[in-house]
Amino acid sequence: MLMALGAVLVIVSGEISLFNAFKAINLDVILYLFGVFVLSQALEDSGTLAQLGTFVWGRAQTASLLLVLVVVVGGLSASLLTNDTAAILGVPLLLALTTHNQLPSQPFLLAFAYALSIGSVMSPIGNPQNLLIATQGDLNRPFETFLGGLFWPTLLCLGLVLLVLWIRFGRQLANHRVIPVTTGPVDRALSRLCWAGLVLLLLGIGLKLVLIRAGGLFDLPFAVIGLIAGAPVLLLSRRRLSTLQRMDWSTLLFFVGLFVLTQAVWNSGVFQSLLERTHVDVRGIPQIVLISSVVSQLMSNVPLVELYLPLLNQGPESPAQLLALASGSTAAGTLSVFGAASNIIILQSAEQRGSKAFSIIEFTLIGLPLGLACLAVYGLWLV
Repeated sequence: MLMALGAVLVIVSGEISLFNAFKAINLDVILYLFGVFVLSQALEDSGTLAQLGTFVWGRAQTASLLLVLVVVVGGLSASLLTNDTAAILGVPLLLALTTHNQLPSQPFLLAFAYALSIGSVMSPIGNPQNLLIATQGDLNRPFETFLGGLFWPTLLCLGLVLLVLWIRFGRQLANHRVIPVTTGPVDRALSRLCWAGLVLLLLGIGLKLVLIRAGGLFDLPFAVIGLIAGAPVLLLSRRRLSTLQRMDWSTLLFFVGLFVLTQAVWNSGVFQSLLERTHVDVRGIPQIVLISSVVSQLMSNVPLVELYLPLLNQGPESPAQLLALASGSTAAGTLSVFGAASNIIILQSAEQRGSKAFSIIEFTLIGLPLGLACLAVYGLWLV
């Protein structure tokens, strides 16, 4: 609510007009999140999510192995499903398992957050900004380019995530056994609708991939994918009103406020003026990684990429420059909570369920050195 209140204040104070405030709200993101939030809440209400959690995390017999699984599954799921989708679906699963085993949730939610940001770097569908680069950048084979250029540094960075978190929490997690969560009764009617929604979600993402590979004959917006995924529950479920009441509205409000506030900051021109005075070469690979990671803390990384791509198009554009933009704007999610939407989703989703995920300070104290190390890895790899 504080972010939404901040958005109201900048509108009232005249820092941004009402028209520009509405224009700043990325409806593609908001509607996508709405549809997936509906699906996620229905999965939880039906008992299906608990079954999925037992299948995914239940194989870990110790807390240490669970931490490894969280990083591996988080990184892989982000590269296939997008980091925001993985965040929405993964938090309830992790909280159920940590609560059942009386484990602290913070190490696992932090691991999940960092893994989602890093894992999504290597895929053109890992996050919205990578999709933008894949479709608007000069990449003939986006999948081959992303995986060929970013797979190994991403694997190294996921290893760094594990190392840093083990140094911080290893003693706390040692000797803890993990018992799989016993699943309760399943609402089979709602569960069938949820599975239909999951299939539609995967088909939508798959179709978007096909369209990218076909040269972008037409675009399939994320908003459409999300709304179609939530449609079976919204249209056919008898529990639709209960689902709507219980879903995560606070995170949607947070993002609305965030879009307005970051646009107001960008409109102030402070950062652009500073960039001009320093005469930085915005096309050099180290500079791209650094600038995109810093600016992603001030504004959403999707509009950042939209603004940065024309700068790269002013001269000969290399795949390495585009990959530097992808890695910098995405790995920025490890530096602070505000560097990635998936971080906010994890934080808000945990709090909605009565669990404290992590503080902004705690996230930054661990994430800042981790993120700087990962940015250095990507920058050196791509030079």
